[in-house]
Amino acid sequence: MLRKLLDGFLLVPFISIFVLPIAWFEGRLLPKSGRISLAGALTLFNALVLYVPWAIAIIATRHLRINPVAVVGFFMIAVGFIVLATSLFPILRVPGQTRSLPESLVVEGPYRYVRHPIYLSHFLLIAGAALACGTPKVFLETPVVLGMAAIGGKYEESRRLLPLFGKTFERYRAQTNFLLPVWGWIILGLVYGFIAFHVFSL
Repeated sequence: MLRKLLDGFLLVPFISIFVLPIAWFEGRLLPKSGRISLAGALTLFNALVLYVPWAIAIIATRHLRINPVAVVGFFMIAVGFIVLATSLFPILRVPGQTRSLPESLVVEGPYRYVRHPIYLSHFLLIAGAALACGTPKVFLETPVVLGMAAIGGKYEESRRLLPLFGKTFERYRAQTNFLLPVWGWIILGLVYGFIAFHVFSL
């Protein structure tokens, strides 16, 4: 009975998919509104919809043990916080950003290496927390976050950045990775492979 209840919590993270329609609504509304308070409220609500379901699943199924996998998780969390902090400062300095109509394309800080470092930081924080708290099954669900990042990033590029910045953005896109460089995907694949082997060989 307890096992079935815990397995049920593994479905909770899929609620975070509602981030996509909320972000779509945000992208439609903010350029017309221009209210900073509305932008802040929608950003906070979106963050809650993204993080709370994952937090519930992690807390409900956690088995705290300090081992090499947990250390990897804490490292991912640390990197996630650094990437998030260094990604927010450059974009918040750009006029028009709160209305989803930035006046210039940000290509400094983490944006020199990947086009969507904030999405990457969300993944690192959620996946890292799953490993750090000893919830490998929840970790194996985190490609959902990467999928949402891919959908959100592609939509943002085609509907906002490309129309606003044209060839400047095309050149930037040609020179910069979407979420991770190739070596990052290889390392991530190895981590997923190791965790999957650990989970399914028990």
